[in-house]
Amino acid sequence: MVESGMEENGLGCDPLGCRGVWVVGRDGLVVAKETREPTEWVSRVVQEARELMAAEQSSRILSLAPHEWCHMYRVAWQGFDGVLVIWEDRTEEDTWRLTVQSMAHDINNLLAVVSGHMELWPHRPPSQQEQTRREVEWALEQAVELVAQLNTLATGDEPGHGSANLLEVLQHLGAWVERPNIRLELDYPPTAIPVVDMPRTACVEIFHNLLQNAADAMPDGGIIQISVQVTQDVVMVSVQDSGPGIAKDEEEAIFSPYYSTKARGRGLGLYRVRELVEQYQGSVQLQSVSGVGSCFVVRLPRMREAPP
Repeated sequence: MVESGMEENGLGCDPLGCRGVWVVGRDGLVVAKETREPTEWVSRVVQEARELMAAEQSSRILSLAPHEWCHMYRVAWQGFDGVLVIWEDRTEEDTWRLTVQSMAHDINNLLAVVSGHMELWPHRPPSQQEQTRREVEWALEQAVELVAQLNTLATGDEPGHGSANLLEVLQHLGAWVERPNIRLELDYPPTAIPVVDMPRTACVEIFHNLLQNAADAMPDGGIIQISVQVTQDVVMVSVQDSGPGIAKDEEEAIFSPYYSTKARGRGLGLYRVRELVEQYQGSVQLQSVSGVGSCFVVRLPRMREAPP
C-alpha cells in the first residue's frame, strides 16, 4: 500500500465537508489515500469497493456514521481500473440546516401569536385592547430579533451575548399561551429574580417552545404550572402540564430533531430547547408520569454582576 499526499497524487478535495479520499485498485489494495479515517472503516470501504467492481456498478454510497458518507465512483483510466472513494462529513452543514429550520419554526410561532391577537382585537373591550397592543408589539420585536440572528448566522458571525429578564419573558409568554380552557400558574420567589446569562431571544425561544408544548399536551384544557427557584449560581424553571405524560422509552427521543408525538408536529421545538440551553451552559431534564403529566426542568446560569 502506498500513501501519498494531496500534492503527490494529484487528488483534489473540497474542504467543505470532505474529510478524505481513497483510491482502491481492482485487487482490493488501497493504492493511494489522503485521510485519517478510523482503522475499522478501512475494511468496510475496501469491501464495498470490491463489491461495486464485481457488480459492474458505476457508483454507490456507503453510510459510515450519522452525517458521514463515502461516495464511491468506478474509475477506468490509462490502464487503471478501480474505485475513487470520497469521504464526506456533513455534520456542520446538517447542524446549520437544523438551526435555520428551528429558528424559522420559532419565528412562525411568534407570527402566529401576533395573528391570534389581531383576530381577537375587535372583540375585546377597550380596557383590554391596550394590553393586546403591547403583547403584539413585544412579539413582533422578538420576531425581528430572530430574523437579525438568521442574518448573523448566514454571515458566519458568532451569536451575540446578552442577558434576559426571565420574569418579564415568562409573563409575556404566559399571556400568549393562556386560553379559555388553559390556566397558567406562575410561582416565583418574592425577592427579585436575577437576569439569566443569555440573549432575550434565546430565552423566549426556550420557554415559548416549552409552554406551547405544554398547552398542546392538553387539548381538552388543564393547568400549566411554572415554578421559579433561585440558587447562588442557577435559576431553575419548571414547566409542568397536566396532560397524559410521555412514555419512558420516548423521554430521550423527544429531544431529537424531527421526532414528534404530535400528529402534525415538526419535531423541532424541543430539539431547539436543548440546543439553546446547552449552548448557554444550562441543562434541561424531563420528568414525566403517565396519566399525571410532564415537567421540564430548565437550569440556567444567572448573570454575574460586573466587578466594581
